[in-house]
Formats: sequence, structure tokens, C-alpha cells
Amino acid sequence: MTQTEFPDTWLVPWPGTIRPSRLKGYEIEIPIAPFELPEGWVETSIRLDFVELPELGDIEARTFPFPTSPEPGYIDGSIYLRETHNPVDITEVEFGSWQEDEIEATLRMRILFEFEGTGFRDRDAVLTTTLRRSDA
Repeated sequence: MTQTEFPDTWLVPWPGTIRPSRLKGYEIEIPIAPFELPEGWVETSIRLDFVELPELGDIEARTFPFPTSPEPGYIDGSIYLRETHNPVDITEVEFGSWQEDEIEATLRMRILFEFEGTGFRDRDAVLTTTLRRSDA
């Protein structure tokens, strides 16, 4: 399969959530605005598990670096595209200020689209979105 660039217009984050994980750390989910591929409309999200952060009250106006997989402390990230799991390596998360139960977050990442042969090249991305605190 020929690999093409995954355009920025298909990587538009919607507001997401941040919540304690049942296992370790926090879970973050960032829905991506729907976009159309030749085979139809895509609704997906970037899902991040095992995000090691201090208490949520202590993340405001701070930046946290993360190693990439498989180094200890990495974030288990993924995005599903064309019915395949594509790893997402998060290298940094920068938080803004809390506004009630929401905080702005900027995430620096590398999306490994070539991992499962989706037809897209791996790419770096910086996404900024709002995360709503959730206890569920």
C-alpha cells in the first residue's frame, strides 16, 4: 500500500476527558473531529492509558515529559484507524490553568500509522484541547 501524509485537517481534537485509571495513573481520551476516507466517515479518538501525573490539582501550569514505548514511564497511547490499533507516543504534556473542571492541555506526540500498514506515514503532531475532569 502506498503511504501518504495524514493531513492536519483530519487531526482536529475535540474536548476530551481526564480521569483516574482503575489500574495506574490517569486515562485521557481526546475525540478527533470526524473526517472522510474513501471507505467512509471516520470517528475515532486518541486514547492514553497509564498517564503518570501528580494529583490533578497539582498539574496546573506545568509541563511533563514522557519517554516513548517501551521505556519505563511511557504512556500507552493509541488511535484506531482503518480498524487497526496505531500506537501514539506522547513525549510531552503541557497543562494550562483550571477553569472549573476543565484544563487546557497541549500534547506533543508521534503517531505510528505505519505500524499496521494503514497507508499513512508516521507523523509528529502537537494537539491542544480542553480536558474535562471526570471521576467515572
